[in-house]
Amino acid sequence: MARFSIFIPAYNSEALLPLTLRSALAQTIPDTEIIVINDGSTDGTEAVARAFEGVRVTTQPNGGVAAASNAGLAQAAGEFVLFLDHDDLLEPDAIAHHLAAFEARPEAEMVFGSNRLISETGASLGENLQRPRVFSGRDVAMGTTPSFSQAMYRRAALERIG
Repeated sequence: MARFSIFIPAYNSEALLPLTLRSALAQTIPDTEIIVINDGSTDGTEAVARAFEGVRVTTQPNGGVAAASNAGLAQAAGEFVLFLDHDDLLEPDAIAHHLAAFEARPEAEMVFGSNRLISETGASLGENLQRPRVFSGRDVAMGTTPSFSQAMYRRAALERIG
């Protein structure tokens, strides 16, 4: 059983999905499963995803990103999960960094890090640097929550909250 699960909700994503999948497959932590939820795409998204060895693909009627994310979570075997948008790229050591943060804070249910903002062509648009800190309800109130693809969660925590 994989220790880490990456799920990628995808809708009409054939153009950008290959780069996203390559970045997910390039993780330095090998114990990672990758699940693509094809959310009723009308383009070649499903075929693109199925062309990658080691990627599990599920196709469902279009229900939106929340439904696709929930479907991915239901299939995940990993203790830790990461939601990745179809147009996001992971650094090769992203999961290793998240794991190090969990090991440093065993009570944490979620960890997150910095990210780079890129254009559709991969050109750098800036950085969203995060300092090490404990995330709190105040962060939510102040609107400084991380994006889903910036964070890794304990699957059990997500299951508890539904």
